[in-house]
Amino acid sequence: MAFGTFSSAHHLLLTELIASFHARHPHVRVRMVSLNSSEVADAVRDGALEAGLIALPVDDRGLDVSPVAWTSEAVYLSTEPSRTTHPVTTADLASSQLILPEARWGSADPTRRQLLERSQNDGVSLVPIVEVESPASALALAARGVGDTIISLPLARYLGYAGRLHWVSLDPPLYETFAFITRHDAHLSPATRVLMHLASHSCQGVVQRGEKLACIRLRENRQPDLKTFPWEPVAEIKTRRSSRRDELTHDEVDVPPRSRSVTILMSSSALALVCRSTSASISPGSPLKMASISRSWR
Repeated sequence: MAFGTFSSAHHLLLTELIASFHARHPHVRVRMVSLNSSEVADAVRDGALEAGLIALPVDDRGLDVSPVAWTSEAVYLSTEPSRTTHPVTTADLASSQLILPEARWGSADPTRRQLLERSQNDGVSLVPIVEVESPASALALAARGVGDTIISLPLARYLGYAGRLHWVSLDPPLYETFAFITRHDAHLSPATRVLMHLASHSCQGVVQRGEKLACIRLRENRQPDLKTFPWEPVAEIKTRRSSRRDELTHDEVDVPPRSRSVTILMSSSALALVCRSTSASISPGSPLKMASISRSWR
């Protein structure tokens, strides 16, 4: 059984997907390839792959495209907070030092295709200062201050950059939509049908993990809203251990009062506290199930 996915799927869902499929059908051979969505569409159309999970839009000639299985937002990320104070317009992008992934496919890449259409409609040109192949490389370069980038927010969170870089939506927001594709009127094997069903559930799992992620920014130069943020920039974070293996052990972190900005990320997969002014990072690394944040006054 040969199945294709968008290029960054191995970060977000492939491990769990393949493990779940193998547990149900241990004797079925699986060939899973992660490519640019345009390349997956070509491979499905040519019969090299039986089906795929891709980002839209692509050339869908000779293909059947399912209803949207998952939607994620692509955001603008930068090391400079001044560049993320308001949603970024296409005109803003035209004057930015952009680092864009999918160098090989360029405007054929679904996300870059949307950016190209926006720039053409607004009469501006988007010329990246750096093009690389992988979104992970684009994020790493952005974190080094080489330029700014536009990447799917769930991927930036998974790779740990949502807390290291400032980010903001585009204006209007840019959404990546994902769907399954098969050859038109093709008869799918039972194994492929099962895999597509599991992949659909995996996509929903990515959505749920994103919804659980809380990003709380605390800034010392503004008065906290005690109804919403009942703590000072000095914070004590405690996690409680239970009998479940996937819960964290006890951890405490004191954030220095000189910190300009503190980001606390809480999700089902990680707890990360990033002190931007000192570049300090504490990541217990286990799935977070229960946490309490209490005030600490100095």
